[in-house]
Amino acid sequence: MSVPQAGTRLQWMDTLRGLAILLVLIWHAPAIPALFGYEMPLWLEAVNNFFLPLRMPTLMFLSGLLLTRSMGKGLKIYYVGKFKALLWPYLLWAGLHMVLYGHGLELSSPRAWIATGYLWFLFYITCYYMVAPLVTKLPAWLPPIALIVTSIPLEDGLAKKLLYFAGFFFAGHLAMQHRNILAKLTQWPIAGYCGAVAALFGIVSAARGTELAYRGEFALFSLMGIVAAITLTEKYSAAWWVRPVAFVGRNSLIYYVAHFPIILCVLYLVEAMGLGNVWLIAIPGLILSLVICTLLSKWRQVIPVRWLFQAPDPARLVTSRSR
Repeated sequence: MSVPQAGTRLQWMDTLRGLAILLVLIWHAPAIPALFGYEMPLWLEAVNNFFLPLRMPTLMFLSGLLLTRSMGKGLKIYYVGKFKALLWPYLLWAGLHMVLYGHGLELSSPRAWIATGYLWFLFYITCYYMVAPLVTKLPAWLPPIALIVTSIPLEDGLAKKLLYFAGFFFAGHLAMQHRNILAKLTQWPIAGYCGAVAALFGIVSAARGTELAYRGEFALFSLMGIVAAITLTEKYSAAWWVRPVAFVGRNSLIYYVAHFPIILCVLYLVEAMGLGNVWLIAIPGLILSLVICTLLSKWRQVIPVRWLFQAPDPARLVTSRSR
């Protein structure tokens, strides 16, 4: 089992991130029409609930794995980089989301910009990166345990989810500090046992709906699922389907922020044509999201496409104007 060294990028990490992002897109394609009253098939809800304990915790864990590398660049570069690559696209796409979908609050309200709609993940991850230089001064084992345990007695809401997912983010950082332990956990038969237990929990979750989702008392099952997912991804790293999935993982920010408004526009178009069917929205919406997001990823270094996902560099703007 290869584990990430500081300053390196491994294909299994990109592949696993890509799989998680694709699961988000596949779910949102029919879930967005459901927000507008379209009927969601029960079997599809069950499939989503099966993956619910694994999908977003995995993305948080993978982000935490890269924390050491990010902070190794120095705090100034670290914070400037997070503003350009996380806060900027969050604010830009949150504003677009509120214009297209609505939020129930005025754009001038600070509350409207907190964990806005589907972009809550990006908001959370930005918060974690902001406090990480202080949190990582503690023993690496302490934050994941303390954050997840603290989330348990809280009422459902922003604070509970913020603490819960922070536990997975800093669990990724902990795993990076103890890469030898991660390597042992992701070997058979340990990984197989973890996968079996996580799958059983996923089945229970599918039967119980969202009742068990994002609850600290069940976080261990999600961590076991992450261990199994890492092992399987590493095992099949040479498979034919890995390259396109890894591409999605390397460009996960683009697929994550851009897919929702694309599907939303498809919905508005279908409704304008008087074709009220969830699958006439979901299938074209998913395909169009994949196509457009892939093109945006290919052109991500081309201005102004780059400015959709990364803040412009003021120094370069001044230089280009002077020329």
